[in-house]
Amino acid sequence: MVQNPPNKIVIGTPSDPELLQAIGKLAIAHGNMEMVLIYCLKTLEGLTIEKNTSKVIESHIKKYRDHRERESSARNQIKKLCKSEISENKHKGIKVKIDELMEKSEKLSEERNDYLHCVWGKRIGSDKWEISPDEANWYWPT
Repeated sequence: MVQNPPNKIVIGTPSDPELLQAIGKLAIAHGNMEMVLIYCLKTLEGLTIEKNTSKVIESHIKKYRDHRERESSARNQIKKLCKSEISENKHKGIKVKIDELMEKSEKLSEERNDYLHCVWGKRIGSDKWEISPDEANWYWPT
């Protein structure tokens, strides 16, 4: 009888309700964070809710989610507007805080992508789910 190699991984979808619920919450929270960034950008641009909201938001969502145009992402646009609109001397603390929040939101997006845009699998004989961004480097999610 031929035995499977000890490091062989079978890909699949976890069935653990708590894990699936946590991943679902992560996806929803990230969508909410994206919308908050878009509304922040809209506010900094001086646009009101009444001013053609759906087209503006649709435009920002498309720009924000288009990874080929990183420079036009909502985070980068927010940073640029703050740099040009907020006085260095008078509101330096605000600029620093906004930069910190944009960095944190970028990190959270990257962490979210680690869970949602990866391959899930289990090693033969194990009950632990592992993830891999490239099907070669497997690790346990924390």
